[in-house]
Amino acid sequence: MAYRTEVEKAAAQVSHHQRIMRLLVSLVMLLIVLVPLSGLAQSDTGSIRFIDLTKFDSDLEKALSTQKESVLVTFYEKTSPNNMPNRLQKWISSVEKSGGKIDIEPPPDEPRPRSPGLLIGLLGGLWSSIKAWGEIREKAMLQAAEGRNVVIYLERNPGGEIIVSKVTFAPR
Repeated sequence: MAYRTEVEKAAAQVSHHQRIMRLLVSLVMLLIVLVPLSGLAQSDTGSIRFIDLTKFDSDLEKALSTQKESVLVTFYEKTSPNNMPNRLQKWISSVEKSGGKIDIEPPPDEPRPRSPGLLIGLLGGLWSSIKAWGEIREKAMLQAAEGRNVVIYLERNPGGEIIVSKVTFAPR
């Protein structure tokens, strides 16, 4: 008889642990469904992740038009300054065409070149704004870019190559 009660006790403990595990799994699943994935969601905090889709254009236009503070563009995949995506080039070109300034921040802990021409030479692809300017879609893009400056932040990847880490559209 004692054996039977020990077996029943063990079975009850297993059953209790299974219920707790089911509850925990249910809570995790609920969190996954209710909490948006922060890496994919656009936020209202002035930070937008670049993705080469028209949604990026509308998100950036909205952020630039409605936010008085800086708007930060980050990347899923870091890019070479010479291969800046055309979609982003046209926004940077809009800032320049509306009288804004474009600054380049070199990688941290690296000396600033004496001549900004050295960095501009590095960003040759970015300055192909003639092509990018031809692609600027509407007046709304220019209006959204008006009153902004751009800062392009560079960093070195583990391979030692210079890449764009982020781009900021800051108020003038």
